[in-house]
Amino acid sequence: MKFSIVVPVYNVEKYIDKCLKSIKEQSYTNFEVIIVNDGSPDNSQAIIDNYVKEDDRFKSLIKKNGGLSDARNYGLKYIKGNYLLFVDSDDYLDKDILRKLYEVLSRNRVDIVRFKCLTEDHSGVVLYKENYEAYENRIMEDVICELVTRAFVETACLYCYDIEFWKKYNFKYCTNRLHEDYGLIPLILYYANTISSIDFIGYHYVQREGSITKENDYEKVRKKSFDTYYQYCSMVDNLKIEESSRKKEAILTYITECLIIKGAWLKGKDYKKYYRMLRKDRVCRNIATYNIKKKIKRIIASVSFRLYLIIFKNK
Repeated sequence: MKFSIVVPVYNVEKYIDKCLKSIKEQSYTNFEVIIVNDGSPDNSQAIIDNYVKEDDRFKSLIKKNGGLSDARNYGLKYIKGNYLLFVDSDDYLDKDILRKLYEVLSRNRVDIVRFKCLTEDHSGVVLYKENYEAYENRIMEDVICELVTRAFVETACLYCYDIEFWKKYNFKYCTNRLHEDYGLIPLILYYANTISSIDFIGYHYVQREGSITKENDYEKVRKKSFDTYYQYCSMVDNLKIEESSRKKEAILTYITECLIIKGAWLKGKDYKKYYRMLRKDRVCRNIATYNIKKKIKRIIASVSFRLYLIIFKNK
């Protein structure tokens, strides 16, 4: 069993060595690393070259800058393994995550495997630790409602994907958009038939100053919100042709609730424009009513998005 790990790189010379070292020192050794230098202007490539020179499992690709999604899509062209992982170059892996994945996938081949994440700052101080139930070889229909209530559920780096499954649906990230995981991972969850979830912290997510998710630049906040809306419309169009099911209800509910909350940080005219679009598209109809809490959310969102944010923004 071989793992393919795609690592996009841009302006991370302070962090990339720790990232690549965490992969190189994996206790399970059958893997390849596809490193995509997305036109990085710093010294990242020199660090990459050292790993490529010392270890033939590491492969370096250099391309013109096109953003995280474009770099991931580019790296996908070169994968040759059985299972796929994404690692952002300022984060790092636990040394045993591939071995843990190998163990669970040896028992049951599934479309995707979920593992836990530890969020920390650049100094290593723990900010958040996930806690959820582990299970193996579950039908997605049975776990989808619970799965889409978790933090980080839309983050690509917290899943291991069967490459045959990935290629069957020809999954690709939407380019020139921020919050790109939001635009694809819900669809992957929808199309997956089986999933395992392991009780193991495999991924260390580092919240560093200057990263996309930590950026204080309002223009990026604005773009992220409106990019979420455009990706939402695309996902809804994809799901329109699918038959009604609990999976479909849960995914539509999840992406709709994310969409509503994503505009909370907008200001003035942007805030009004964003929620005017949501009102015009009647997105509240996509919040399912399979439990009391969802029914209440749908009613409140239909009445007032502002009230919805006051009640549910931080829950």
